[in-house]
Amino acid sequence: MKWWSVSQPTRPTGVYRLTVKGEVIKLVDGINFSNGIMLSADRRQFYCNDTFVGTWVFDVQPELTLGNKRMLIDKADADGMALDAEGNLWITGFRSSFLTRLRRDGTTPSAGPDAGRRDHAGAIRRARICGTITSTLSRPMR
Repeated sequence: MKWWSVSQPTRPTGVYRLTVKGEVIKLVDGINFSNGIMLSADRRQFYCNDTFVGTWVFDVQPELTLGNKRMLIDKADADGMALDAEGNLWITGFRSSFLTRLRRDGTTPSAGPDAGRRDHAGAIRRARICGTITSTLSRPMR
């Protein structure tokens, strides 16, 4: 068995939507390494962690396509993400082990008890236990 010590470059990936009729629709391409996706609570914005680049935000169009791609945060170790009850986005860092909390507009809210923690898994677990993190993907689309 051969082991490689040098990492290989990632191949570009895309974001797809599966319709209720089983159709697969490509929404976005040119993402390097998609690792974490989330809809805003009002389902008007779509977030995508592009590991090694940062977190992108898109506007969700009425026909359920994505537009107006822009960088929400330049974070080269963007990994998992969660949404809290106030609509803030929490983004973990796999290298830094740093937890970043952002408002929808990309600004940082006042520091909370877990903002900036290096124990991001523990912070997310505590937030879930306290009921502050919700999943918007578990609710059906209207």
